[in-house]
Amino acid sequence: MAEGYLRVLTGDFAEIYSAGIEAQGINSYTVEVMAEDGVDISEQSSNCIDEYSTMYFDIIISLCENILSRNIRLPNSRIQIYNPFQDPAD
Repeated sequence: MAEGYLRVLTGDFAEIYSAGIEAQGINSYTVEVMAEDGVDISEQSSNCIDEYSTMYFDIIISLCENILSRNIRLPNSRIQIYNPFQDPAD
């Protein structure tokens, strides 16, 4: 969801990547609800943070409430923002 909104909000200004602790697929209900809000996420994929371990990012925004407790290593970045919230799928 965050990837979809950020892509709309930033347009061509930024490259947006999205990943989780583990890849879980895209929830069909999420695609439907986002489409109702005018955001198409049907072509997005579920990726694991490990896929980006060698990349450098200007900003990483972490929304996962488990990221600190599970000691997950995020890729290198200039700025890291931690703003957790409960997973909507829960």
